[in-house]
Amino acid sequence: MKELLTNEMPNYLDQIIKTEISLYKLEEIKKKADKRLKQLENSLNRISTNPSRDSVRKPRYAPPAEPKKPADKKHHKTTMSDLGNHMTLFGWALEFGATASANRREEERYNREIAQYAIDLEKYKKDKQDYEARYAQEMEEYNRKVAEADQSDTQNKIELPLAIKRDTEARNIIAENIVATETALEQLYDMDIIFPKYRTLVAICSMYEYFVTGRVSQLKGADGAYNLYESELRQNLIIAQLDRIATKLDEIKENQYMLYSELKKANNYLSNIDNTLFKTLEVTQNIAESLEFSNCIQQAILRNTEAIKYISLING
Repeated sequence: MKELLTNEMPNYLDQIIKTEISLYKLEEIKKKADKRLKQLENSLNRISTNPSRDSVRKPRYAPPAEPKKPADKKHHKTTMSDLGNHMTLFGWALEFGATASANRREEERYNREIAQYAIDLEKYKKDKQDYEARYAQEMEEYNRKVAEADQSDTQNKIELPLAIKRDTEARNIIAENIVATETALEQLYDMDIIFPKYRTLVAICSMYEYFVTGRVSQLKGADGAYNLYESELRQNLIIAQLDRIATKLDEIKENQYMLYSELKKANNYLSNIDNTLFKTLEVTQNIAESLEFSNCIQQAILRNTEAIKYISLING
């Protein structure tokens, strides 16, 4: 394997770190672009299968109940069969009196219920009139919202395909730069300076720290960077899995400062990109023409160019 002078190792490792971080940012941005593209495609499909007007709630027609008219009066009569049961004059008088009393009570009941019915009917007519007016307003609002939903869907049927096309082009540009960055990174590793086992961002950042702080002066040997890295792994002083580090970034600050610093800067950058380009699903937004996107791609191209220049310089 090729060896570099001690004072040259930090420069070489720095080139790898910058290229690895560039690749990390591009891959994360592509994930966001893929997610946005999927959302746009889902929105277009939804218009066909579930138009926006279906989500507008139609008012339910439920007018007040009309009061029920009281039942007709019941007229009680004294029949001959009733009188036949009372052979005395006194008995007949009692029977006629009871019938008359029942008819008076029935008359009073009927008059009360008719009077209440008249009151209830007037209230019903007023309540129904008020309800019909409110219902007409609700239907007018409903029809307005349906018209707006239809207009929005019509507009989106035009704009969404254009947005999908633009976002696909932007995603493809990112993908092309990912390939270019992977190629530059492979070329840096193909210089055959770092043993394959340690060709990871985590390991490279740790070994960069070892060299710049003077803890090591070479890669190999008992006092070399490889041995120190393995020792810290065994002691659980450092975390080697990048996916675990992503959820425990602040915990690595003390023992893996270089990695912490680079990921912190990268994540802040990605957060800004997310807020600028991907926070809202605005169909008229052209990601590929945004300043942030252009800067992102230019930085990736510049990083790859610098990596290739460095490789050419070292290789002579």
